[in-house]
Amino acid sequence: MHYIIKPSHYLWWFFIWLPAAVQVASPVASHSVHPCPSGRRGSILNSALINRDSNINILSNRIFIFLIKKYLTGSFIRNNQFHLTFGRKYSTMKQLVVAAFICSLSTIVHAQAYDSIPPYRKDSTIPAFTILQTDSTWFNKEALPHNKPVVIIYFRPDCCHCQLTAHEFQQKLNQFKDVFFLWVSYDSVAHIKSFAEEYQLLNVKNIKVGRDTKYYVPSFFRVKYTPFIAVYNKKGKLVQTYEGGTEPETIIQLLHL
Repeated sequence: MHYIIKPSHYLWWFFIWLPAAVQVASPVASHSVHPCPSGRRGSILNSALINRDSNINILSNRIFIFLIKKYLTGSFIRNNQFHLTFGRKYSTMKQLVVAAFICSLSTIVHAQAYDSIPPYRKDSTIPAFTILQTDSTWFNKEALPHNKPVVIIYFRPDCCHCQLTAHEFQQKLNQFKDVFFLWVSYDSVAHIKSFAEEYQLLNVKNIKVGRDTKYYVPSFFRVKYTPFIAVYNKKGKLVQTYEGGTEPETIIQLLHL
C-alpha cells in the first residue's frame, strides 16, 4: 500500500515555505531612504536587513516542523511501516534513526543561521576591512597608522544624521589631529565621493573614505542604525560603540583628547 501525494500537499508546502524563502533570499545590501526621526540620532536601515537572521531562523523552524510532522505523526505510516510513492519501506528502527537525524540537522541549521552575539563582541580588535576609495585605490587594516586611536563610522550618504555627524566632526577636526577616521559605506562610490566632497573629508591626512564592497563592516558590527560609530584605542582595542552616532565631544572625552 503506497502513500499518494495529492496536489493539495504541494500547495500546503508552497504556502508554508515560500514567504520565508523569499525573505531570506532578499538582497542584504539594499537600503531605504528614511526621514530623520525626531528625538534621537540615527536612521534605520532597511527592515529586510535587520530581520534577515530571524527570517533564516523561521525558515529552518518550518522545515523542521514539516519533517517531524511527516515522520512522527504517521502520515507515511501504513501497517507500522513507511510506504512512499516509489515503494521503499522503512522499519520502525529506521524511522527513529531518521527522526534523530532530523533533530540533529535542525540543531546545526539553527546554530549556523543565527548567532545572537555580534562578531565585534567576540573580537575586540579592529576588523580586517578593505575599502575601495573614491580615487579607485584600496585601503585596508594593514595600512592603518600605528599608536593612534581609530574611529570607524559606518554611514549612508542620504542619511541626514550621517550628514549632521560629518558636519559636526569637520567643525572639530583640529581636536582630532591624533585620531584616525575611517568613513565606510556600502553605497556607490559616486555617492560616497559627493558626500566626502561636501563635508571636506577628502585629502585629509587622518581621514579615509571608501566603499565596503563586501559589506564586511556592517556585518561585523551588526549595524541597524546609521551612523554607527566604533572607537578603538591606540592599541587597536575596542573602547565603545555608538549605534545611531554621537557628538564629537563624547569621543573627545572618551579618548581624553
